[in-house]
Amino acid sequence: MTSISQEKDRLTKHLEKILAVCLQARSLEYLHKALVIPENFFLNAYWYSLLNLCSDAMIEYDTEELSEEFLLRFIQKKKLLAGVLLSYKEFMEMDVQIVSIHRLKLEVDIYLEDISKVMFRQTANNSFKNWEDSSYDQIKKDIFTGINTIDMGRGSTSLPEGNINRDMDDVVISIDTETPMNTKGVLTGFPQIDQKTGGFIPGDLIFVLAYTSQGKSTLLQNFAYNVMLSGKNCVYFVNELQYKQVKVKFLSRHTANPDFWGGQLNGVATKAIEEGTLSPNEKKVTRHAATDIRNNKGYGRIYVVQLESGASVSSIEAKLTSLQTAFDVDFVVIDDLRLCTGNMKGEDKKVLSKVVINAKKLAVNFNGGKGVPIASPWQTKQTSFETAKETGKYAINVASDTNEVEKQADIMLWLLQTEDLERKHQVLSGMTKNRMGPKIESHVLMENWSYGYMSELSDVVAESGGNTVPEISSDDYDTLLADVLNID
Repeated sequence: MTSISQEKDRLTKHLEKILAVCLQARSLEYLHKALVIPENFFLNAYWYSLLNLCSDAMIEYDTEELSEEFLLRFIQKKKLLAGVLLSYKEFMEMDVQIVSIHRLKLEVDIYLEDISKVMFRQTANNSFKNWEDSSYDQIKKDIFTGINTIDMGRGSTSLPEGNINRDMDDVVISIDTETPMNTKGVLTGFPQIDQKTGGFIPGDLIFVLAYTSQGKSTLLQNFAYNVMLSGKNCVYFVNELQYKQVKVKFLSRHTANPDFWGGQLNGVATKAIEEGTLSPNEKKVTRHAATDIRNNKGYGRIYVVQLESGASVSSIEAKLTSLQTAFDVDFVVIDDLRLCTGNMKGEDKKVLSKVVINAKKLAVNFNGGKGVPIASPWQTKQTSFETAKETGKYAINVASDTNEVEKQADIMLWLLQTEDLERKHQVLSGMTKNRMGPKIESHVLMENWSYGYMSELSDVVAESGGNTVPEISSDDYDTLLADVLNID
């Protein structure tokens, strides 16, 4: 293996040729192809400044061909050091062959791949002394953080791009075959949401808004659960609960699968599973549910990640990138995105605004620009909650702490439960934003918090109040177990 210094020397020459081609082509397009290389990836920082200077000069004088005359005039106008001309002349005098813009992009990609490996090797070498007494988890965290830091710098170059004038084949094929271009919507199992949205699309940022203890996390758990039943995979990040708690919640939710109860609604309470206070029949149901989750080949997976204190959107991206190599990540839940501030400093509102913006970027750019839908809860303002109790619905500008929620969100859902609705095991829901289609008006969801169940009530309008959730008495357990689950 060559040394890091030898690799840097080789890459310096490679970059030198790339820049010479860009400057000798006298084209702004060529310059911008080189400027996708992040500043910290330039082994000679002065070269990055030179490229920016040349680009600014061409834009300033609105010229398609940079000349020494234009560059000198720009330097004098901006009162910059004329010594930059020396480097410019050196690049212009180099013996290189002008390549096509496509070939240049390939050379840039090769350089980025190589320099990324060198930078990580250097990072690893610098960290090696500190790893001697580190735990496996700490070393893994350092590696993921290092890779993610490097990848974030070069991420833009790996995203899709092209000339749309020539890249319309998939659109034409879609029209001719009457097949929708986007067939990858993740269905939530809530018919009204799925009908209005077509399912959650890669790149979507979805927020579930409600006041404290109104069912935000429960709705997201049901989204994830239904995604699993459909055969797709969900990665579920939590930073307020432990992994084992979330695992039990999903098991409890699965005990409420109507297929287990002949279409009726019942389940085993999360608390009873956690505390080990199950009746003999509840033990049978829980055991059956656990076996079904483990062995049913038709299910996707729910991969739960317990986030460490101080986690950031960047650390989430690193974890998702790692998991994507093992299975397709179809849907992501982050519960709770408001806690993913990492080491960012500043006023709370500005920090949370940045978190929301970063989450939207991750939703759009994940997996080489293919994207992934990301959903998270967000609390409403107390004043908005009080107003909603009077009007029976939320407006769009109800998110607490930052207005970036309504700006960046593609879909905004809300939940509202009053004391009267709680007695009926019901929750009002609606949609205040749907970037790609019509919004959902207020409608009723049925709930049972004890086993984390939520679903739509069919044929019930919000104004009528609906019906109470049916319950199965314990006396019916034996019949159901025998007839539906075939358990003696």
